[in-house]
Amino acid sequence: MLQSIDNSQLKYFPRNLTRATAVCVLLVLMVVAACSERGPEPAPLPETGGDIAFVNVTVIPMDRERTVGGQTVVIEADRITTIAASESIKLAPGVKVIDGAGKFLMPGLSDMHVHIWSDKEPPLYVANGVTTVRNMWGSPETLALRDAINRGDVLGPTMITAGTLIDGSPRIWQGSEEVSDPEQGRELVRQQHSAGYDFIKVYSNLTPEVFMAIADEANKLDIPFAGHVPISMDAADAMRAGMATVEHLTGLKAASTNTGYSVGNGFRSQEMMEIADRVNADEITMADVFSTEKMQELGEVAKASGTWHSATLVVIDRIFLTTKQSESYFARPEMRYISPAIRSFWNPENDFRRKDVPEEQMLAMQQFLDIDLQQVAALHAAGAGILAGTDAPNPFVLHGFAIYEELAFLEKAGLSRYEAIAAATRNPAIFLQSEGEFGTIRPGARADLILLDANPLDDLANFDSRQGVMLRGRWLGQAELLAALESVAASYENPQWFAGRDPLQFDDHSAVGESAVSSAEFILKVGDLNMGGERLAVLREGNGRQTVVAQNINTMGLLETSGDYSVEADEHGILLNYEYASVNNLNQSSGSVSRHDDGYHFVTVNAQSGAPSGQDNIVALDKRVLSNTLADWYLLAPEFAALKVGETMALDVVAPALGAPGTPLPQAWTVSRQDNAAGVTRSGMIEMLVCNVTMDLGSASMSAVVKMDSENGSLVSLDVVSPMGSMSYTRAQ
Repeated sequence: MLQSIDNSQLKYFPRNLTRATAVCVLLVLMVVAACSERGPEPAPLPETGGDIAFVNVTVIPMDRERTVGGQTVVIEADRITTIAASESIKLAPGVKVIDGAGKFLMPGLSDMHVHIWSDKEPPLYVANGVTTVRNMWGSPETLALRDAINRGDVLGPTMITAGTLIDGSPRIWQGSEEVSDPEQGRELVRQQHSAGYDFIKVYSNLTPEVFMAIADEANKLDIPFAGHVPISMDAADAMRAGMATVEHLTGLKAASTNTGYSVGNGFRSQEMMEIADRVNADEITMADVFSTEKMQELGEVAKASGTWHSATLVVIDRIFLTTKQSESYFARPEMRYISPAIRSFWNPENDFRRKDVPEEQMLAMQQFLDIDLQQVAALHAAGAGILAGTDAPNPFVLHGFAIYEELAFLEKAGLSRYEAIAAATRNPAIFLQSEGEFGTIRPGARADLILLDANPLDDLANFDSRQGVMLRGRWLGQAELLAALESVAASYENPQWFAGRDPLQFDDHSAVGESAVSSAEFILKVGDLNMGGERLAVLREGNGRQTVVAQNINTMGLLETSGDYSVEADEHGILLNYEYASVNNLNQSSGSVSRHDDGYHFVTVNAQSGAPSGQDNIVALDKRVLSNTLADWYLLAPEFAALKVGETMALDVVAPALGAPGTPLPQAWTVSRQDNAAGVTRSGMIEMLVCNVTMDLGSASMSAVVKMDSENGSLVSLDVVSPMGSMSYTRAQ
């Protein structure tokens, strides 16, 4: 270093300084000068606090089509608080770090058309990255489930829900509101608004007068109304009335046909089947039937009116599956996560909408999907809002899983990949007037996120690379998500129907086991599917009177109904009193059937007030009144046992109607005694009394084979064949 100092650099130093001293002074000055050129040392980074941070991750904000690499995203409670380049941020001690290197972070998805009937279904959405859903048919039980999800008691997406579906006459679905008077429609809007539902769901058979009354009342109360364009209305008029969304493109086919063609109600109508047959025979083309100009005009109306569209293309694709195609869907491994009740509903033999439709016609009807894709393209081209919705759990539309199929159909309809994904992220937030609350990644937004190994903007299949989901600030790694799925599957494969239910009690509050003569638990099956159960206990008093107390649960159809009941009978098995209380996903019911001097009184209790609703239905005492439960077979056992093999007897029966338990349903029974059979119960081999029973209900008939212990008359099994299919009750071993 000393040799590198030029003598000319020392000429300004006093001559009495030694060369070495001068060099040292010069070096100090050079260092000071260098420091002054660099400026002051940068201040240390302030610490950023929070609960969880995704570090060095590529963010897909979904505010526009872009990615931002090398980011740290900080979460505190249920909010995104900070988004910054990773090198510019220092995390405070205690912040949980999730390594995002090589990974992609995007907003959670929204499914804007679902039907959730059970608390086992919400976890399926979260496990698939769906963090928000719009539920299209709700009840007080739905509101309770929504609250439980918000509290964290149930793992599930944020839920927006309608109330009970409002239809015209005749209503299409049992349990929906049937309205033919405009003022009644207004009152239902007021009731649902007051109850806390988020929007009103309108349906296909409403008259224009009732629809417009509902629209007017909803607009006054500032509660959105959405659903089906009524069959009796023009789609453009319905949108101009203020519909928030049109579902399934209802009404658009009818409004897009050329002169001389009709699609009827636009859904599996006879007119559509005839068109499909003619197209299949090369007599006409779909271009002859539908007008692209009219499709474009409807798109412009949707844009101008602010009506969004949830096309639910995935359910439209599944409407017309042949039996063979259905079998391939049943073979999917995800079926483990779908309830036996829904799988039974998906069986083509049990779907009333497919009744009497030949297989070749189902294939021909599949051509209408192309028209729906064209309609979505026209809506999108006009600038109308598009939302991703699936309509799960319609046949083969799986809760949670189906959202990715819907995105693929939107892409097939002509949306870019970003636009398709936006229909399940950014668009739902805009539609719900919650832009910035969810659906994009920005500070202040709800922390609903998906972490992926690959970019879905490159390929929708990259959603399969999911590494975890954040739900309202709670991080769930993929292992935890898979465990949630397995828990759902296990609940269906080995159901504990009475877990959490109170023990059976008699009126004196003595527990079963202390006073019951016999007790049993039965499994309800449809084919190989476990659909529910019933457990009961029988108390026989010294004077021969019997009391049966029971609990049951039935998941047949789409609803899960559970109930408690008690039956009292005299020494001859004649019913004296029957009291019941049941609840399902849509409503509660309770009531009684009791014997009086003037006859049997059938009474339904109002679910809200707890008081009797309407007038008693009175049935004459000469009728054999039963309860429509397994208890009936215990009451009938003495009469069945009195029959000789081959003998037949007739019974003039009245029992509560299913779905309207305060209403008597007359039935004509024929009972024939068969040869006894051997059976196995928990106590060993027994001899069983066997009877065949046919039940004429007037408009339908049923048959049953009942097997009872010949010694004590207790039920062993019951096999029933009805217009709705076959089912069996078998005593649990």
